[in-house]
Amino acid sequence: MDAELFARFEERFAQYWPAIIDRYFTVCPDCSRLAAGWDYWQVSNRGARDAAEIFKQAMKEFETLLATPQEDWLPALTMDCCEQNILNLEVTHD
Repeated sequence: MDAELFARFEERFAQYWPAIIDRYFTVCPDCSRLAAGWDYWQVSNRGARDAAEIFKQAMKEFETLLATPQEDWLPALTMDCCEQNILNLEVTHD
């Protein structure tokens, strides 16, 4: 069931580079090194019908989150956090 759900997740959110990290289906929103994830263990030990309904509702909420401007759901980060030069820290030696 996990593989089937991930295939649906991957198709639905293809533009966000979907992946699996530990027990989470994850995506990377635009210009961000941050990932949003859904714990697919929420459907473990559930019947197929219950699992499908939980997944369906969770994906609607996930779409809403991804459609929300990042500054609304990541208010603690400055707008410049998405700039590549800030994210790539280099160690130099004299």
